[in-house]
Amino acid sequence: MPSDLINNTAHLSFKNVSIIGNAVGDINVRNLGYTITFNSTRRPEPNVINICNGPFAGVKGAFLVTNSPDNNWVEQQLELIAKKIEPQLGCWPSTGLVTLILMSMISKQVNVERMALLPNLARHPDMPKDEHLPCIVHNWLGERRIALGLVLTQTHIKWPELFFAPLITPSDAEQVKAMDESNIDIANPFELLHKVDKKTDTPTGMMLTFQVSMFKQMATLSSHQWVAMASTQALTQVEMLFVEPNAEKSPCAWYFTHSQTNQYLDAIRHHLAYCQQLIAIASAQEKEKEKEKEHQANNARS
Repeated sequence: MPSDLINNTAHLSFKNVSIIGNAVGDINVRNLGYTITFNSTRRPEPNVINICNGPFAGVKGAFLVTNSPDNNWVEQQLELIAKKIEPQLGCWPSTGLVTLILMSMISKQVNVERMALLPNLARHPDMPKDEHLPCIVHNWLGERRIALGLVLTQTHIKWPELFFAPLITPSDAEQVKAMDESNIDIANPFELLHKVDKKTDTPTGMMLTFQVSMFKQMATLSSHQWVAMASTQALTQVEMLFVEPNAEKSPCAWYFTHSQTNQYLDAIRHHLAYCQQLIAIASAQEKEKEKEKEHQANNARS
């Protein structure tokens, strides 16, 4: 928690908070407490706070907050948190995650809607190749890693959209059955991810064919195969493959804009996010069991 957080009474106003992301869906402004929106999503209701990132708002500061009980204080806390978690992500965090962390500290109830921290990487066919999607500057898998750690340990945060079902393909059942019956070694998608060419220039010839086939293979593998090979370390090591922190100043890795590889990025990230989710849930459950054992042991001694 930022050091000056408890020395300011502004946080006492944020007892109940609803955070509304920029994804598709209705905006539900609750009568109780404050509702927070981001950037261009604005509402006329008096209890709606808007938070913009500095570049979007055209200001020098990291964030611009309007209509809160203390705009300057909220901006300061957001910047402190952003700087603290930046090393954990390898890049500047999204406004949504930073806001969630702050509100998790100062609110008794936090509801999150229209936000899954995994925006679409699919490009429109008419999009110029030298134009990047704004979302690629953030480490979304890393942000989900942090968010899952919060939601699974703090019961006052309600965020159903953070949790995904596995990505199902028509061949999933057949693949799993065949692997179970033959007991064959399954492909390791994480090894394939480490073979991805990260250069900005598009490969040519056989190398391009090989790279495209890898992306297709990873996207079409079953969730069973991904989960079987997943680990916390393996997941963390590949997060930055889907991030381009300096996209505003320098070209992106070629596979972000190549029409054949771009179509597979969202499926691959969905598999990764699902593996990450399962591991986070299992870890939280294990910690809960350890706490229960410790509690029982303390009771037995007393």
